Amino acid sequence: MLIRLGLDRVDIVYVHDPDDHLDTTIDQALTALAALRDQGVIGAVGIDMNAVAPLLRVVNEADVDAVMMASRWTLIDRTARPLLESCAEREVSVVAAAPFNQVVG
Repeated sequence: MLIRLGLDRVDIVYVHDPDDHLDTTIDQALTALAALRDQGVIGAVGIDMNAVAPLLRVVNEADVDAVMMASRWTLIDRTARPLLESCAEREVSVVAAAPFNQVVG
């Protein structure tokens, strides 16, 4: 795959929205990606989801470098505070997607 991309490594690989497969993601996908990171094939392992609780579980149970969360750390919604605190303790980077998310109602 790297040859097809014309790269010697991929900077970051995210597992995207594994909502219904969190156990498999933690036990298999993130473990495999961490091994690729350790081999230098990828630079960092990330995961992105909309909910705080599963991301908090991943940060506490898996070897990830970054989390991306959507709409839980905005100008209005601060429900991701526990996740941010856990990420800070474990030196996991955070990407806050949609920080200007608006409430539609």
